[in-house]
Amino acid sequence: MNTIEFKKQWNPDEFDTWTEFNSEQFKRTPLTKSTTEFLTGGFPYSAAPFLDFGLERYDGVLYNIAEYYSGTDVVKGAENYWIFGSDSSGNPICMDCSANDKIVLLDHELGFEPIQDINKNVIELALCLLEFKRFVAQIQLEFGEDGFMDSKFTKNHLEELKNKLQSINPNIFIESDFWKSEIENLFSEIE
Repeated sequence: MNTIEFKKQWNPDEFDTWTEFNSEQFKRTPLTKSTTEFLTGGFPYSAAPFLDFGLERYDGVLYNIAEYYSGTDVVKGAENYWIFGSDSSGNPICMDCSANDKIVLLDHELGFEPIQDINKNVIELALCLLEFKRFVAQIQLEFGEDGFMDSKFTKNHLEELKNKLQSINPNIFIESDFWKSEIENLFSEIE
């Protein structure tokens, strides 16, 4: 998938903001060409499950953890983590340039230690977010606007989502602590 196909499939509207990244920002980073080309086309500002992307919180500038938190005690290697977004707890989502731009979640209360691997790259993340968005839309279609928030989904819905994520990466629940725990949390809501 390329960035144009991703935006088309995401289909942003007036309630679903699209974040544009300035290609000049990437020139000062060691991020891979495939990452920078993909992100130059933009990314959703927010996405289920409770994730935000973009640079608005960071003065509109692409920073690594060591730069942005220069006066703070940060984990060794923090210069490799380029801030890309955050989760609902304010933990930064970063691209780890020392691991081929793997998408990781860092703990903002523990010196930005990695706490979860999310995806092996930004394209895999985009594909997973699309599947999750489709899952939420399907639940809302079947059970109403609050269907997802009210956990109206069934085991069959979750098995289908699991299969779709595994079709993106057969090892996703081994390689991604994030997606593994998201699926486990959803199953626990209906048990």
